[in-house]
Amino acid sequence: MAEENVEVTLAEITTLFKCVIGNEHAIYISVPITTGQRFLTWYSKTGKHLSKADYGDAHFKEVIQPNLQDAQEFINQIRESHECIVVEPTSLNIASWSQTDYHSFWKTVIELYINKVYFLDGWYLSKGCSLEFLASCKKGIDIYDQKKHPLTLKEGTSLIKKGISEYEKLGLDVKFQSKIYAELSDLI
Repeated sequence: MAEENVEVTLAEITTLFKCVIGNEHAIYISVPITTGQRFLTWYSKTGKHLSKADYGDAHFKEVIQPNLQDAQEFINQIRESHECIVVEPTSLNIASWSQTDYHSFWKTVIELYINKVYFLDGWYLSKGCSLEFLASCKKGIDIYDQKKHPLTLKEGTSLIKKGISEYEKLGLDVKFQSKIYAELSDLI
């Protein structure tokens, strides 16, 4: 039997969670993957000087891969210490998806299936994590930092503002994060 290349929509993949989770709720671990502190450090020293041809491979090697490795220990710890389903974004890799697709998908997963979120260190420097924080706050679920301390709307919003400042110092676009910050500010 020949393998087929099957295109699946975001909505279809989201329904897969219903098959797995059912009416239960799960824990989500928000992880800086493509951005975060490691990205800002790398970008300021190296990334901003690279050609487009060299940027992608270097970004993967210096930012994405180490971010994924660092997250794994915490993910394993939460899975071992909780008897519920733990959802994490590091294992999902769909080549045809854009960052916008991932953002939309994980935001929807949080809105539909998650009742507790842990945000890993440096989350506020991640566009995706910032969006996940907004979705979590709007839903009113339990939010914790990597040290397992409660993370309030006010604290998280302040951190996102700090992150915007860090991006601006490097001349990076902050429209996405600024929109999130504005929405969070309206919730305070």
